[in-house]
Amino acid sequence: ALKYIPREEATHTFGPVVFKGSAVASVNPAGQPALERIMAVGPACTVRIVPPPEKGRPASYVGAVGSNMTADAVLDTQTCKVGDPLTLTVRIGGPVSTRQVRAPVLSEQQDIARLFRVYDETVKVLADNGGRKFVYTIRPMTHGTYELPPIELAYYDVNMNKYASVRTAPVPLRVNKAAEFDGTAVIASSTNAVSLRLRESTPALPPAPLAVGPDGISSVSFFDPRVHIPIAVFGPAIFALAIAWSHARRLLVRISAAAAGNSAARRAAAEIRAASEMPPGASKEAAALAAAALKTVLAARLGRASASLTPAEAVPALVSGGASPAGAAACARIMDRLSAASCGGAPLDAESWAELVKLLPELDSQLRKGGR
Repeated sequence: ALKYIPREEATHTFGPVVFKGSAVASVNPAGQPALERIMAVGPACTVRIVPPPEKGRPASYVGAVGSNMTADAVLDTQTCKVGDPLTLTVRIGGPVSTRQVRAPVLSEQQDIARLFRVYDETVKVLADNGGRKFVYTIRPMTHGTYELPPIELAYYDVNMNKYASVRTAPVPLRVNKAAEFDGTAVIASSTNAVSLRLRESTPALPPAPLAVGPDGISSVSFFDPRVHIPIAVFGPAIFALAIAWSHARRLLVRISAAAAGNSAARRAAAEIRAASEMPPGASKEAAALAAAALKTVLAARLGRASASLTPAEAVPALVSGGASPAGAAACARIMDRLSAASCGGAPLDAESWAELVKLLPELDSQLRKGGR
């Protein structure tokens, strides 16, 4: 079995699974197998990934989803003065998905905000051996020996189907008094620092290179014909070649994509014709085969993972790719019917199959012209 971990909210379709090849149909008395060409189609399965529920979501939720999340906090020092900037690193790990993780807002946790000034706007979110770590800058606001309070972090536990919280262990810290300013030490309104002012009459001298040698210092020219003449002659030519190569490479990419799309369209047309000719008892397999063929063309022409497109999402994608609104709407209707039929719903009638066979080349032509 394969394990899939969703990375974002979307609708994904797995399958259909298609097998084409030879299988052993029988064995004669001499022990020799008799092979038979078969084609088997497994129905597609659609999964919709949704976010954890908003109801009951705690303020300390950091976006992690999984089970048994762990957390710890570390300060870069255990002794400082009031107002010194400290680096606080908070790590989370365990069997949880951290792709959508965001840093907790520590200034909203009252126990921490009472003792520290937290700069949430400068927090850094970094990868950390399969987990995440958040690096904060904080400043202690009072002196004494105390602890950085536990930090609460919430996640969604998929085993219990509800939100759960973990807390970091407290971190001991000794904060000394900062040096205080004594007003009696002020004896004058200005210092004895020397103030220098450039005379406005000082002429601005142009920069010039100098050569230092045994005979002293002498000026030299910026211009070196051995360097600057080749640059002036060959520089524009090299630049023009680079631009030409960039255009040629983009052209090759478009030609390759068009060739792949043409091949996918021919293959899809053959599979849809074969599906339309399958017996009534195999209507579910026929619909799954036709749906896979149609989505293959969409993926090739639109340049995206169109296998996960729902019928409603397909309409704007097709129109932006060059298809007519009527053609896009017809394709969405056919996709909806194929999806229902492949899952055991009403099979496609002869009129629907004829519409699909006719629609595919028209739709492919519109997308091919729109992609130029």
